[in-house]
Amino acid sequence: MKRKILGALLVCMATILFGAVLNFGVMSLNHDRMPVAILGCPEGYILDVSHAFAGPSTHLTVLSDCIYYDDSIYSLGDLFLYLGQAMTFCLFVSLGIYGLYLLIRKLIKRRRRIKHADGPTTDDFAGR
Repeated sequence: MKRKILGALLVCMATILFGAVLNFGVMSLNHDRMPVAILGCPEGYILDVSHAFAGPSTHLTVLSDCIYYDDSIYSLGDLFLYLGQAMTFCLFVSLGIYGLYLLIRKLIKRRRRIKHADGPTTDDFAGR
């Protein structure tokens, strides 16, 4: 069981690391700025401290911020980061639920054991 949990956590962390490496690679090849692929915008125009518009001289444009969703722009690396975070959250929630299940099961067994150790009481014979 412990190996399965550690394996699942390793997959979550590897997904997050993969997304971070993708983003780092794109940014390091483009002068520490994440290129944003929007058609019709001037190349090299700086949006903020870490973003600039992509152009013909941009490296790894495929990995730049080019995925439009819900008024935001994401990169492939961002999607891997979010996927890894969601998997980690789900893993910890499921571990918490499983821990509660084990605790309740242990308490029920303890209660049964205490009840049987006391032996029959007068209440047990009241219905007969």
